[in-house]
Amino acid sequence: MSAFYFVFGFIGTMASIVALIVELMRSRRGGLAILGILAVLLSGFSGYAFFRYRQATDEKLVLSGQKKQASAEAAELVKKIPYSPNYYSPGQCRGIVFAGLAFFEQHKALYPSTYEAISKTVLKDIDYAQAHPDSSDERHTMETAADSIIQALRALAGGALE
Repeated sequence: MSAFYFVFGFIGTMASIVALIVELMRSRRGGLAILGILAVLLSGFSGYAFFRYRQATDEKLVLSGQKKQASAEAAELVKKIPYSPNYYSPGQCRGIVFAGLAFFEQHKALYPSTYEAISKTVLKDIDYAQAHPDSSDERHTMETAADSIIQALRALAGGALE
């Protein structure tokens, strides 16, 4: 709604300045007409600059809101998963990893480099663990991958964990 008032006010201001210029042209005061034209140009430039500033700050506010929401979602996810992965339960670790990957994939537009780094690292760990089934290497690798995901989620959740 504020954009409507801005545009309405801007158009009204421009109309007033144009009416002033027309009146000055009729009364043969060329110097004042030139100053009026400069006033119109300056007003137009300042209106455009203000519009671009508002557009940039609105985008930052939206991004900030999305990051706060993602942080709250990460905190909620961290609360639902075990505090530390169980070495003797690679299935639990795999579930933690998949839940974390799903979260980071959902928010990859907000955190593209984090998503890329985590997905490469964790997928490599999963591939290694699947190549060594029913071994201590599988358990250790899946525990490490799950712990990596948990730590990344905790860091992202930040102050939202309290």
